[in-house]
Amino acid sequence: MMPKSPCLVFLFALLLSACGGPPYTAPVTPGHDGPVYEGEPDAHEGEPVVGERRAAPAQASSRAYEDDYASRTPRRRPGLGTRFGEARYSRVNTAPFERAAPQSPFSRTRVFYNDGSGLDEMARGNRWRRQRSFPLAGGRFDLSIQSAHGGALPASEMSGRRYVQGRAGQRYRIVVRNHSPARVEAVVSVDGLDVIDGNDATFDKRGYLLAPYGSVVIDGFRRSMRSVATFRFGAVEESYAARKSGSSRHVGVIGLALFHENGDSPFDWPTWRDDAHRRHAADPFPGRFATPPPR
Repeated sequence: MMPKSPCLVFLFALLLSACGGPPYTAPVTPGHDGPVYEGEPDAHEGEPVVGERRAAPAQASSRAYEDDYASRTPRRRPGLGTRFGEARYSRVNTAPFERAAPQSPFSRTRVFYNDGSGLDEMARGNRWRRQRSFPLAGGRFDLSIQSAHGGALPASEMSGRRYVQGRAGQRYRIVVRNHSPARVEAVVSVDGLDVIDGNDATFDKRGYLLAPYGSVVIDGFRRSMRSVATFRFGAVEESYAARKSGSSRHVGVIGLALFHENGDSPFDWPTWRDDAHRRHAADPFPGRFATPPPR
């Protein structure tokens, strides 16, 4: 059950971009009343933790990693899962946030991911509608899945379902943008696992806090207050979900649920889309005929 008192919310103080650009500012919330992760981050699978001044790898070497991974990895179940990747620097702190409806998101969506062959099978000859991101709540928010270098992965929508295409070995990140002046909380899952505590995802879990007109970039499963394990596409048998629970039942889906703050709602505020509609409906000559002068 959700606590009645205001909940603590993790707020990213710094999240480095993969291309070595300026740091991201991105908020997050814990799964309990207090900090969940303690101590310094350590390296995972021999990889060093990414620090503030570490240069991002070149795109060519990243692609070479993906090609090498794909060539040497045996597969039993076809398609992609998400691995518990190398450690990456991602520092967080806390901020208060109280949900208006503790277990009732005002908007939620799911995005299915797979490689090209898998998506062709899922489409079964139907036509895709290509897009870079998926709008939510009437365009007040949007969700996109990006490569490590910041470009949106190929995304499509068909018959009300949303899909994104990846490659084995490829690192990806989840980006949620807020186009409203209201703060909201975004609970995110990958393969049925909460991205903060790595356990089964539920609406009871806490998520990332989006500032008004802000965004959050989620690079991986949170390991500590200072690092995450990057999201990397890989064989289903090597996925974090399969290795942790022994089941791949929910592998291949990314989930997002949005909660608004007590006393506020994003639907109380107009969006740029609302304003664009009003502007297109504006009449440059509202007075068609002359009117008599006042007496």
